Amino acid sequence: AGSRDDGCFRGNWTPHQFTVYIPERYLPVTCKFPGLALLTAKARMARAIDILRRMGCTVFVVYAWRPSFYVELTSNVFALRCFHIDDEYTFEPDDPPITDTERRMLQASDVVFISSRSLYEKKGSVNPCTFLAPNGVDYELYASRYPEPPDLVEIPRPRVGYTGWLKRQLDWELIENLVGRNPQWSFVFVGPARTHLEIRPALHRLKLRPNVWFLGEKRVDVLAAYPQHFDVCFMPYVENGYTKYIDPLKMHENLASGTPVVSTPLPSVRPYDGLIALAENVEQWEKAIHSCVSSCDPGGDARAKRQRAARDRDWSTLVEPIAEVIRTKLEKVRR
Repeated sequence: AGSRDDGCFRGNWTPHQFTVYIPERYLPVTCKFPGLALLTAKARMARAIDILRRMGCTVFVVYAWRPSFYVELTSNVFALRCFHIDDEYTFEPDDPPITDTERRMLQASDVVFISSRSLYEKKGSVNPCTFLAPNGVDYELYASRYPEPPDLVEIPRPRVGYTGWLKRQLDWELIENLVGRNPQWSFVFVGPARTHLEIRPALHRLKLRPNVWFLGEKRVDVLAAYPQHFDVCFMPYVENGYTKYIDPLKMHENLASGTPVVSTPLPSVRPYDGLIALAENVEQWEKAIHSCVSSCDPGGDARAKRQRAARDRDWSTLVEPIAEVIRTKLEKVRR
């Protein structure tokens, strides 16, 4: 990102001021050759800065999302270096300590934003200028009413639905138990599968079940129609040293749809107890789903409460504190 000297970073950016730089083929992203990776990373950053300079920008800010961008973040061209942590980047289930690379990234940053309170408790003390910046939702996208997607129409109700990546962080043993014990429910999965070898057997067995549907990957604007046409949205995560740090985007998307939600009681989900039904074993899951399916909410009070909670986490609201931190920091640089 960059700004002109006339202070345009204070105002709203219009679409023509947003440019996506797609690196040239001769500047590949590679992990196999560390020396080459370092050279191409520096060259890509130099190209991006050159593009911004030709647009008239003179003050540059880097906003990085992964420890792998350490080289880019430490370039001396930047007036402000921001690191936004939105995940536990080791992706390991046993909760390892902060890696040396990420610690250096934290220490080199001028400001750090962290998406979940659990991650903040783990990593927030490394850099004194660290802020909690929770995940949110495009509220209007998920709360707007849509026609029933064509590939849902023939699926019998009640529908227990999941939208998102099919991955090892989901509790596939629990899912198989729920599917096998409850043939009266249709289980719908909307999203692509990660290349996690350990989940393939479970996916194969589930595809043979008559009450399971895999509808594949959808564009974001299309995906938003699905939760509101489920009877229950479910978030069957495993509980481990990785998932305790996540702040699931789909939690806020499901709430915005207004549909009842059942979830594993992850730390980021527990504050929504009452709006979201929490379940720890297959019996609790069955009870919670049955309660959601059989509940009657003629006035829409429960739906309205869920949607109000999601509206509070709309990105347009959450981004303003981040923008204010950046504005304040830049003003100090410009003095």
